[in-house]
Amino acid sequence: MKRAEGKFGSYAFDLKRGYVLDPTGADGKLLPEYQDIPIFRVNEPNHDQEPNAAFRKFRNDHNRIVIEMVTIKPINAGEEVLASYGDQYLRLY
Repeated sequence: MKRAEGKFGSYAFDLKRGYVLDPTGADGKLLPEYQDIPIFRVNEPNHDQEPNAAFRKFRNDHNRIVIEMVTIKPINAGEEVLASYGDQYLRLY
């Protein structure tokens, strides 16, 4: 969990005020400790692509934040998993 820099709005991985879940280093690359966690390999669809998955965030019975991935349409073997990162995610494309 990192302290958010700037305004993130409704970013997919907002955890609590001012903190976001971000598995990348300063260079924008996935950190080694997260390489084998599939949810961190999900990409944001480009303007000409449709998402085939979605994030669902909720609190469990122990009041902990849980983020899970659900499919919203069939995904074939070898197909890229795409999900929106949120309405306020900074898109540079």
